[in-house]
Amino acid sequence: MKQILKDALKIPELKSQLSDVDTSDGNCKVEDFSDYHIAKEADWKLICYIEDDTLYSEELNGEWGNELMIEAKKNVRMLQAFVKKYPKAKQSRDGKTIE
Repeated sequence: MKQILKDALKIPELKSQLSDVDTSDGNCKVEDFSDYHIAKEADWKLICYIEDDTLYSEELNGEWGNELMIEAKKNVRMLQAFVKKYPKAKQSRDGKTIE
């Protein structure tokens, strides 16, 4: 298993997205995902926490209780570290960085 995938699966929200949602059709396995796919999912999850008026942002702001806020802050820290560690994974096949 690639290191980027091992690291991704340590983040609860990203693990859930990759292993439960993205593979739910039964046509692929987590091990089949490209580095690009994994990095973009991490970006997306981080955006969900930062954007206003999402369930994730409500958790982060403590609107659903202290326990969920603590867990949300932990997920954000882990996602930020992951995105920082794998910036080149966000490059397309032609080498251009995707924003």
